[in-house]
Amino acid sequence: MQAKPQQSYRLFSIQQIQMLERNAKADRHQPSLMELAGKAIFSQALALIKPDQGPVLLIAGPGNNGGDALEAAAHLSAAGYKTDLIRLGQDATRSPEAQLALNKALHSPIQQLPADASLVPSTDQLAYQLIVDGLFGIGLNKPITDATAQLAFRINQYAAQTGCPVLAIDVPSGLHAETGAIVGGAAGCCIAATHTLSLIGNKPGLHTGDGKQLAGQVLLDDLQLAAVAHSEYVACLTDPAQIDCHALSRKANTHKGSFGDVAIIGAAPGMAGAGILAARAALFAGAGRIFLVQPDAELRLDMLHPEIMCRDARQFEFNKQVIVIGPGLGQDQLAIDLLRAALQHTCPVVIDADALNLLAAKPELAAQLKTRTATTLLTPHPLEAARLLALSTEQVQQNRAAAARELAQRFDCHIILKGAGSILCGPQDRHYRINPSGNPGLASGGTGDVLAGLCGALLAQGMEVGDAAALACWAHGAAADELVMAGSGPIGLHASELLPVIRSLLNRKVAGRI
Repeated sequence: MQAKPQQSYRLFSIQQIQMLERNAKADRHQPSLMELAGKAIFSQALALIKPDQGPVLLIAGPGNNGGDALEAAAHLSAAGYKTDLIRLGQDATRSPEAQLALNKALHSPIQQLPADASLVPSTDQLAYQLIVDGLFGIGLNKPITDATAQLAFRINQYAAQTGCPVLAIDVPSGLHAETGAIVGGAAGCCIAATHTLSLIGNKPGLHTGDGKQLAGQVLLDDLQLAAVAHSEYVACLTDPAQIDCHALSRKANTHKGSFGDVAIIGAAPGMAGAGILAARAALFAGAGRIFLVQPDAELRLDMLHPEIMCRDARQFEFNKQVIVIGPGLGQDQLAIDLLRAALQHTCPVVIDADALNLLAAKPELAAQLKTRTATTLLTPHPLEAARLLALSTEQVQQNRAAAARELAQRFDCHIILKGAGSILCGPQDRHYRINPSGNPGLASGGTGDVLAGLCGALLAQGMEVGDAAALACWAHGAAADELVMAGSGPIGLHASELLPVIRSLLNRKVAGRI
């Protein structure tokens, strides 16, 4: 049973947030949610700025997100900070709350700037030390275009050139709060924030897809709504502290058979490295015995890790091993036959890489997968997921969670949709998970093979499939994060470097030090 995530790890859909807002407005008189939001933004702004070191620029859009920015502008001005304001939209159409916030801002010593104002300071003006993005919030349903898009472009350009931090209110303007994609795809644009203050509840789109980059550091303020703690949520961030990994503990009276067998089926000629990486990952993650099962027995021995036993696939007998099939498998008839045999296997199977492409190309194999009753975990990247769903990669990336959930339902199995903010779900899961660890250093050859082997090892040691997938994704990403912190990435980080760090993380986790 999955542990209930802490409040900060829960992720809410747009509809759920809007319902919380409506209920709060019906029950509350003073202070309003907008006033509380303005104070929260002001408080966060103070953590990012210093007195007498340049003005603060706030962008107020036509909706309540803009009203939050107006409230914050009034607070900053009252506190003595030089405050500039760009507001868009018709003032007469603002909500009553936003009208009150506008009146406060207009009665403050705030400099009003036109929407097309140059953000480059004159020689006698200090550069902005913070830009607050209150242009659009979670209600945005069409791309940012025309003059508004030009303003967003100028903000991004200014921040990139000067290093000025950008604080987004609730969600970076132009980002879909639920999917993590830019609204409108290639037709839209988005403000790139260094910090996002998510109000009321945390949002999935801040942690996956484009949002993983565009949201920057995500902060949270529930605006004193006690109902948030009891509200339904759509997803959660993986919290390593809540993953049950007791199956990994070592008792004194054990032997190698106590920790399961993993068979990596792959490493065909010309692609041996993929299978080797998966097998080594299973070794470093604690599986008792590891077999590297090759379509053509080209490799007799892994000289670096002779603990791995190499076998010819034509002579290998499936027994009680956890199967990891796909890394370097190939696409020929023997590969098809091996995948068919793996799908008939009664133990857990992890399907990756070439095996995923065979499922997409061979309807009879996909049909066999649907009828399988044993545990199955698929680990596609977006292109592989697109092939399985007969979609484009862009369509998958426009709604990563929907794609992962569709795969889980269609094939009745567990899914790790890899990428920035990997999506994890099973066919019966009420909530999907987003993995928060990892960085662009993982965008290199072989890291997916490591993840597949890691999943296989955790399943072989008896972990439940949802927890095994969650721990594997988290440790995989956290290893890359530790390497980057040590200066070994993201540039040049390679898959083999992950292995000893993953081993260390798993041991620390089991020992209760994580």
